[in-house]
Amino acid sequence: MKRLIILAPAIVLVTACGGGGGDSIRPGQWDMTMEMTSIEAPGAPDAMVQQMRSQLASQRRTQSQCVTAEEARNPSRSMTGQNPAGCEFSDTTWSGGNIRVRATCRPAGGPQMQMSLEGTYGAEQINSRINMNMEMPNPAGGAPMQIRVGGTMTGRRTGDCRS
Repeated sequence: MKRLIILAPAIVLVTACGGGGGDSIRPGQWDMTMEMTSIEAPGAPDAMVQQMRSQLASQRRTQSQCVTAEEARNPSRSMTGQNPAGCEFSDTTWSGGNIRVRATCRPAGGPQMQMSLEGTYGAEQINSRINMNMEMPNPAGGAPMQIRVGGTMTGRRTGDCRS
């Protein structure tokens, strides 16, 4: 289902965000977990919404990555330099234990998405909420459907980077 494919840029964005923030995130091996927990599609048939919810339930993903000292010092540069999924960032704040990221992403072959990530971080953990708003073609024709997806992104440092 095309609606699941469009979640991939969010995982890239979240993985790029996982680099930390300023001097309070410790470099090392981090496990980043993203789980989509809600979906709203006003005007879509109930069966379609239920199918999307069922498929989202299996979308929990954990990725492990090595965060270098340089990435931990400047996560905003790491995010915007990679330009995940054709994303343009309007805000990339990692300061004082708070995270606020805003992006518009235009993945190849997918709809434009407005994404936001807000949360907190410490030396060895990250806790945040991610929200995506997208416009999808309406399979019944007519006006495009508005789809809103919400979830969580958590991260924890698991030790030194693996060789």
